[in-house]
Amino acid sequence: MSNRIETKELASEESRKAGSPVGEAPAKRGSQSKGAADVSLTVSGMHCASCAISVESALSDIAGVQSAQVNFSLGYAKVSYDKAQTAPDELIDAVKKAGYSATERKIDDIFEFEKEAQATWKDFVRSALFTIPLLLINFSTDASSTSTNLLQDFYHLIPAALVGLLSGAALFYSGRSILIDAFRQTIRFRANMNSLIALGTVAAYGLSFYNLVAGLTSLTPLTEKFYFETAAMIVSIILLGRYLEARSKGKARKAITSLLDLRPLKATAIINNTQVEIDAAAARPGMILLVRPGEKIPADGNIIEGEPTIDESMLSGESMPVEKRVGKSVVGGSINGSRVFKMEVTASGEKSYLASVIKMVSEAQSTKAPIQRMADKVAGVFAPIALMIALITFGAWYFFGGEGSHAMLFSAPIAVLIIACPCALGLATPTAILTGSGKAARLGILIRSADVFERIVSADIIVFDKTGTLTYGSPEVTQIHCKEGVDVSAVLEIVAALESSSEHPLAKGIMRAAEKREIKYEPATEVEALSGFGVKGMIGLKPGLVGNLAAMEKYDICVDEFKELAQEEMEKGRTVVFVALDSQALGIIALADKIKNEARKVVAKLQADGAKVFMLTGDNTPAARSTAEALGIDHVESNVRPEQKAELISALSRAGNRVVMVGDGINDAPALAAADIGIAVGSGTDVAKETADVILVKSDLRYLNQTMSIAKKTFKVIKQNLFWALFYNTLAIPLAAGVFYPFFGWRLSPEVGAVAMALSSIMVVLNSTRLSKTETTDLSDPATIPSS
Repeated sequence: MSNRIETKELASEESRKAGSPVGEAPAKRGSQSKGAADVSLTVSGMHCASCAISVESALSDIAGVQSAQVNFSLGYAKVSYDKAQTAPDELIDAVKKAGYSATERKIDDIFEFEKEAQATWKDFVRSALFTIPLLLINFSTDASSTSTNLLQDFYHLIPAALVGLLSGAALFYSGRSILIDAFRQTIRFRANMNSLIALGTVAAYGLSFYNLVAGLTSLTPLTEKFYFETAAMIVSIILLGRYLEARSKGKARKAITSLLDLRPLKATAIINNTQVEIDAAAARPGMILLVRPGEKIPADGNIIEGEPTIDESMLSGESMPVEKRVGKSVVGGSINGSRVFKMEVTASGEKSYLASVIKMVSEAQSTKAPIQRMADKVAGVFAPIALMIALITFGAWYFFGGEGSHAMLFSAPIAVLIIACPCALGLATPTAILTGSGKAARLGILIRSADVFERIVSADIIVFDKTGTLTYGSPEVTQIHCKEGVDVSAVLEIVAALESSSEHPLAKGIMRAAEKREIKYEPATEVEALSGFGVKGMIGLKPGLVGNLAAMEKYDICVDEFKELAQEEMEKGRTVVFVALDSQALGIIALADKIKNEARKVVAKLQADGAKVFMLTGDNTPAARSTAEALGIDHVESNVRPEQKAELISALSRAGNRVVMVGDGINDAPALAAADIGIAVGSGTDVAKETADVILVKSDLRYLNQTMSIAKKTFKVIKQNLFWALFYNTLAIPLAAGVFYPFFGWRLSPEVGAVAMALSSIMVVLNSTRLSKTETTDLSDPATIPSS
């Protein structure tokens, strides 16, 4: 087994190739320049990927805008800009000038999509009310055919005129939103889905209207039939398709809406010993709340009275209720069990954990994966290409159609315009990401960005931190060795004085031992954390130092009398902490940390899936080797300082690997930032979570396997959607243009084209929503590991 990776050699060699400094880690978050800001907008009026491209272009053209991402399926835009050069109001104005409407985004904006769906349904119903009688008249009187003999066919033209009126009502009233948007695009010299639909339907209606006028005058009709019913049917089918598509996308947004539904509306506050009902949104830090059995917890806080059992399943994926006691924290949105309790609010509203989860998931769904950017580029040029194909189709049938080609002369170009709308292509990626990230959120897996799905699928190296990640992070003191004449209590008193405010797992373990012995101490002054070494400070007038062997060597403290004892403890897989006061080593403390129950199977599953597993730790070599052997990890690096972790991660990435880093502590933050994908476990520090791309709300490592599984399934669905969207257009456009008609009689009428276009979008969305129904492993059984 290799227990040492040649970090410096690998890093320096790769840095020479890349021309970058050794160990330079990319900052994923918090790297904005001074004056930079982000804003999210809710954009209304977009109907296809071309619309999103138009909005994106309008925003990107503004001076000071650094980046703009527009998500058509969600109706959101995320913009990074320089506050010194522009402002949100200017961004909103730019969107309006592009022909759309925008407002600064609020969490509740997601419910606006339901209103849009209802408005579309009403337009469809109106259109159907005009179209159905039109079809009945058409079929009963053969009003679709034209005639040059007015006297002979006078009674034939009356129902034709009535059909024209009904068709006009369906097109120009029920379908007015399509025509208005198409007009806006035209005057800006752009084209989108509505442009194609409007051109096709108006052409069909205009041709029919001319034929009707020709029948009443001496003019010659251009075709042998009217196309009034075609225009009306296309509008009705398009509106129905948009409504069904909106409903399907609503199902994909279920993760966000279900999180929003967790927010309680009311709370019971204790004010002057009196119970007062208030709006949950009015709860403020420091306020005392009473939570009754079965109620949703109104805000984040700490229990001050009672011992409730809390259902946190919706927030963490934990299926079993969690028992709480005084001093423990509770999260707003979780559900109280059968016992009443009192809590003190620590955070509420937009500052609460639930709000941060909703914001994080929502922002992840608003970003674009690289594969989506490619699809959007294709969809963005599809409308102009479709117009060209329609013109070529008309010309081909006009010049080369021969006898009997009049029907195809006009119906084929119209069918091309209708069927070529790239909606399915624009929906292929975002709807899958919408559903996949939503499913992950319901399991307590928070994904910050859409491109994580694409990056994590190709990951070939998984790097773990040890303490708190592969182990429980709750080491307990197993042995204390003291200098002759020094008491154990004196050693613990020094450590307690220096580590009393530390969050490090080793410090907490020693503090627990000190509390058991009821050690009295005065907190040290001038305390300074030595990253990768330990901690130092002043105990009275004497300098104290607690840390590893490297810390002792750094400050020239002789520990010769403890080296043999330390080696024996480390060979047992224990971590050794050295204690010194006034430049004299006084003792060593040995601690042992238990490996997580699920860790061995999680590592084995990753290895079985083809990934190489590494372990990086600041712990000593024997302790690191003991843990690695128990877990079956072949690549382990011990005695690593935080900057060295980042250095190694960067070197692996530059060597062409896709690296995932899994950690929990402050010392893991540089490595999480340097990795292609950083994953912070639930027990981790805020710094680690802020740096990570993925946050596992629970510390259970099986959620890592679940993350990999969801990412792979999501990316698989994305590829299926893109294949279907491209296959549909590749096959449908030649059929609509009549390429096969002279040989096999195969063609698509404009009406059938409208149905096919609507169904293609619906199929893509429904395929994406399958992700929310895929089975997930019950993690209440410690033996279970999610499958990929």
